[in-house]
Amino acid sequence: MNCPLCRSPEAHLFHKFYSFILLECNSCKLKFQANPYLTAQPANNQTEPESQILPNLNLPHIKRRIEDIIRYASSGYTLDIGCNTGEVAVRLSHLGFSSSGIDINKTIMNRLRSTYPGVRWYSGLIEDLISNIGKYDVITLYHVLEHIAEPVELLKRIDKALNPKGILIIEVPNVSGLHARIKGTGWHYYHRDHLCYYSPEHLDLMANKLGYEILDKKSFYHLSYPQGVFWKDTLKNFLSSIGFKDIISIFLRKK
Repeated sequence: MNCPLCRSPEAHLFHKFYSFILLECNSCKLKFQANPYLTAQPANNQTEPESQILPNLNLPHIKRRIEDIIRYASSGYTLDIGCNTGEVAVRLSHLGFSSSGIDINKTIMNRLRSTYPGVRWYSGLIEDLISNIGKYDVITLYHVLEHIAEPVELLKRIDKALNPKGILIIEVPNVSGLHARIKGTGWHYYHRDHLCYYSPEHLDLMANKLGYEILDKKSFYHLSYPQGVFWKDTLKNFLSSIGFKDIISIFLRKK
């Protein structure tokens, strides 16, 4: 198969894991699964305990995401793709945004519809819904793109749902961070559900392909940074400062 990012037909074996195989593109160095449609796991739509469905609006890393969003937008229509338990969409609605969230988990979406009716909740595949749900000023994808076999094609569809000068925020694991390089094939983000593995340069390449302006990039040691625990946040901030950047966020504006 061609590279999902640069479409080069040339790739070599990176590693054979127990349940999946990773290739590395000879051109752009993107790592991607050899048979993504065979190894991707189906969504879990079983009933979860209510405590796991209701959003925790006070999570420090959710506050960090909201602060990042309002740096670039103070109002408008927002869409959180892969919203999980909906914290970002709910918090934005409390700030006066007209917010929406999409997730494949029907159980969570049904619960959120009854608990937070002021937010538009959609359940289903992103690919099926994105062209049918309107235009947005801000679209966010927190830890979604690594699960997508054809990321550029998905982003092209998302682009059609984003208003001119709209903001696109993407957060993914960072395969080029010091932690990933030290751990090698034992890096904990190498997982059969993760179909593509990105570095900051790969996100730059995607932005250029789409014709987006890069506003900012940030790196973190862990996806839940900050946690609101002083010693943990201090340690993770220090590790990030010396190169242990497991997570990258990029902030883009549509031209």
